[in-house]
Amino acid sequence: MGGINVWLNPDLPHWNVETLGEGEVDYTVLGSWDRPYLWIDAREPEPFDQDHIPSVINLSLSHFDEQAGLFLNKWELGLAVVVYCNNRQCRASKELAERLPNEFAMDEIYVLKGEWGAWLEVK
Repeated sequence: MGGINVWLNPDLPHWNVETLGEGEVDYTVLGSWDRPYLWIDAREPEPFDQDHIPSVINLSLSHFDEQAGLFLNKWELGLAVVVYCNNRQCRASKELAERLPNEFAMDEIYVLKGEWGAWLEVK
């Protein structure tokens, strides 16, 4: 039956191809960028201290006010931001991606599809 669907709809993506949601990036997209970007780890300080992407900034929602200064020292106009959290069920990365434009008038903020697990797979 699947073969018939491919024959009738040749332009449809394969059933297991994951598409990016609005505001999401994955490593394929990041690898195609020819410009720098800033990593933000939206997890709490404890898991961040255990392991994180090198050169990333920890900016958790519960410590936002005290951590925002370090983030602002690293961010500059025109620099895209990529945020990740623990896993797909974690909403902190999406909430942070919504909060940053409101707090600091930033316009290029993305969430890493697959979150921390995506990094562990390519590490």
